[in-house]
Amino acid sequence: MGTILKFILELILIFWLLRMLLRLAAPFIFRKVVNKASQQAENFYRQQQQQYAATNNKREGEMYVDQTPQQPAKRKPNLDNAGEFVDYEEVK
Repeated sequence: MGTILKFILELILIFWLLRMLLRLAAPFIFRKVVNKASQQAENFYRQQQQQYAATNNKREGEMYVDQTPQQPAKRKPNLDNAGEFVDYEEVK
């Protein structure tokens, strides 16, 4: 019975120490994650600015046409084999 009690007390002590260490380390970990995210956002913003500046880098009188690829024409459904259509009148 004494070894079980000793084991339980050791577990409680270990969990208590881990909890204290996490309380001390959490602000540092959180700060590191926030700094990394803000750095990535800043890099993304810079890339977007560079891409925008590259596309708008034109001389006066020069024209820039941004063309989208043509979409394939949508085919209309073949109604020849669709069956018989019946006109109806709505009755109120």
